[in-house]
Amino acid sequence: MIVNVNVKRADRKKRQVFLFFIFILTLTILSCKNENTKAGDAPGSSQEAAWLEDYSPSPFVWGYIDTMGSFVINPLFDDTRDFSNGLAAVNLNGKWGYINKQGKLVISNLYMTCGDFSENIAVVQGFDKKYHYIDSTGKKIFDCPGEECASFVGEFAVFAVNESFGVIDKKGNAVVPPRFRDLKFGAPGQFIAKIGTQEGVIGLQANWIIEAGSHSIKLAGEGYYIVKDGQQSSYFDTKGKRVAGPYNTAGVFEHGYAAVKKDNKYEVLDKTMKTIYATSKKLTSAGSGLWIEWQNDTTGLIIYNDGRYLTKKPYAAFLKFAEGTIGVMQGESWGYLDSNGAEMVSPSLPLAWDCIGGRIRFIGQSGYGFLDREGKVKIIPKFPEARDFKEGLARAAIFR
Repeated sequence: MIVNVNVKRADRKKRQVFLFFIFILTLTILSCKNENTKAGDAPGSSQEAAWLEDYSPSPFVWGYIDTMGSFVINPLFDDTRDFSNGLAAVNLNGKWGYINKQGKLVISNLYMTCGDFSENIAVVQGFDKKYHYIDSTGKKIFDCPGEECASFVGEFAVFAVNESFGVIDKKGNAVVPPRFRDLKFGAPGQFIAKIGTQEGVIGLQANWIIEAGSHSIKLAGEGYYIVKDGQQSSYFDTKGKRVAGPYNTAGVFEHGYAAVKKDNKYEVLDKTMKTIYATSKKLTSAGSGLWIEWQNDTTGLIIYNDGRYLTKKPYAAFLKFAEGTIGVMQGESWGYLDSNGAEMVSPSLPLAWDCIGGRIRFIGQSGYGFLDREGKVKIIPKFPEARDFKEGLARAAIFR
């Protein structure tokens, strides 16, 4: 059944939406200054006082809503982050701390900046400019061994000394010395490293698995990297061996499949590098093992990995297929298809996002609202700011 949420496309309505966007954008820009890192000293110091004296809260107060739109944590905070590992960072009067899902402040607001919890560990920065890691009770685990430290991804985190990057483990030991210009996470136990202007892949002993060179490298998934050298791209495995290519373009693997272009042909590959489907039309990912096959420069159809069509009606733009839904654009408006390719929301929304946590965030005439997976309005548009659902709750704001 097609659901129309009554967002008309008349010029008057378009102007209203445009003015709403400008208003929200202005408020967002004003609120962003609250996230800027500013030099400070230990809590209670004059420099902390100077930071707080300059602090200016946004026009919003933030809380958390459930999937029906009711505030389960009242809007009391100057700023908030998504829940992760059952805790969320919140800002009160310019200082960050953490609350639990009952809204209780479990780690006091003592920090200038902080990261999300991952496997019960988070990085925080005090007003002395120093970083350290804490557990879910707020207890310090160890100090950052450099000037800056990032959040953990699995067992490791990146840190910096004199603008050179290395890797630490969960005991704070430097397993990769800080001598690289840049470090990004690769396959487990590996890192995409840049030394000078050259890029390669290293292991935990800082040994080169893919030798540094003038190429650029991207993690492709399924145990592969994409190595782009000039105008050609190839797939390499985690042992540094080229396994496929070169191609004109090569994409990352999603649900075990990737799209490549060679000469004038596009192909869908499985993770063994076998061609599943080939076409002369351009392919881009729609997520979850689906693809957009572009019929021309302006419209495309959604297909399965083997080339079968999910949709017969072309659309101008697409979001990612997520939780059984995909956003599609027709004209200047967004709608949604179900897993069978049927329109469950006719293109009528000025702006919308992927389905996350069972809810689809969208903007209507009165603010942010949410649809369910069937395209029904579950939370009417009413919030001047809102974010996606994470761990069952979503951040939402009201005006002060």
